[in-house]
Amino acid sequence: MKSTGTRVAEAFSGFSTRGTVGALSLNVRIEDVNGVLIYQNVGGIQVLSKVGFGLKFAAVPRSDLLMNDERNAKPVEIAWTPLLTRAQEAGTTP
Repeated sequence: MKSTGTRVAEAFSGFSTRGTVGALSLNVRIEDVNGVLIYQNVGGIQVLSKVGFGLKFAAVPRSDLLMNDERNAKPVEIAWTPLLTRAQEAGTTP
């Protein structure tokens, strides 16, 4: 077990860690009536945990999720813009 001082020193010296974290994403998927995929794109919204003290992952509190309207708007733009651009280019804008 590493001492607190060692963990802090490693954090400031560029010591890195690896892992996988869950995230909230907007997945836009459009299929025709036969189930054939017409369009799909994803926009990442927010990670569900962050690296905390001791280089351990700490969950983002549920009350902090989806609280930033500006940050929430960006994945919507990312997920929908390619489809809307194609529709405009084709002259079929809704």
